[in-house]
Amino acid sequence: MDVLVVFDTPSFSGYLMEVRPIGLLEMLDQGVKDPKVLAVARHNPRYHEVHNYTQIYPHLLGRSHIILEFTKTLKANARK
Repeated sequence: MDVLVVFDTPSFSGYLMEVRPIGLLEMLDQGVKDPKVLAVARHNPRYHEVHNYTQIYPHLLGRSHIILEFTKTLKANARK
């Protein structure tokens, strides 16, 4: 299962960090259910009071489609 982490510093694929789940995004990938855990960086004071996905700024949730397209591209390239 994939985890989408909301945080405010640059990262890279495979980066390990402690996170706290705050919700589940019910996504579709080519017509197949592909749920994503939505989480925040555990030790980031900016998200200390965030305990539910509804507390995340709406414009951040709106960007999840960009992340999913990027993930699909990574998966397709890994198959080659």
